[in-house]
This record gives sequence, C-alpha cells and structure tokens, in this order.
Amino acid sequence: QSCKERQIPDRFLIDYMKRPISILILSILFIVVGVGGLVGGLWSALFSIHNISSHQKMDSGIRVLSGALALTSGVFMLRAANWARWLCVAWFALHVLLSIFHTKFALIVHALLLLFASYILFRPTAAKYFSPAPK
Repeated sequence: QSCKERQIPDRFLIDYMKRPISILILSILFIVVGVGGLVGGLWSALFSIHNISSHQKMDSGIRVLSGALALTSGVFMLRAANWARWLCVAWFALHVLLSIFHTKFALIVHALLLLFASYILFRPTAAKYFSPAPK
C-alpha cells in the first residue's frame, strides 16, 4: 500500500532519508533558545517590579521577536522546511550585525556560530534533507 493510498503526507514519512543528527541538534538548540527568548522577553516586560522605560520595552520586544523566530526556525527545520534553514542563517546574521555594537569577542563568537551553522545547514546531506520529497 502506497503513502498516497494511506493518506499519509510524504513529509512525515522521511524514510527515503534520515534526518542528519547535526540538523536535529541544531533544531533542538534553536527551539530551546527560542523558548528562552520568548519567556525572558515576556517575563521582563510583564513582571517588572518598577515601571520599565521605553528602551526596556523595546529590548523586551526584540527578545520576544528573536525568540519567536528562533523557535519557528527550529520547529520547521525538524519538519525539513527549506525556508526554515534560511531563517536560521538570517537569525545568526542579524546577531552578527548586532554584535558590531558590542565587544569584539561577541562579534567573533557570533560570526563563528554563523559560519558553523551555515556549514551544518548547507552540507550535501542537509541539502538532501531539505530538498522536496520525490514525487
């Protein structure tokens, strides 16, 4: 009985190839970072003891947005969505740009993380994983 006869979407049956362990680890890390960013941003915005300044509100909003993007990327990389790996790289690239305004160490660390994540996400095994299912 074929997948179409059983009404099971092809993307959920990735039996034609396994998910690379590096993609699994990066996806889980992005989910954890995303949840942390969401919780941290919302916590500081909602449960601040004192009135928070507009700058702190903006920082909280950026943390929430960054967390939501990381979480979305992590979840959809697990589902082999090609756009999610591009979102992951864009997320890292934005952090490299933001690191320019911080210490050189932060800039170097974020740049190395961008290079490492790009290597993981665009290797031949990852490209095969993120490619559309054969029809």
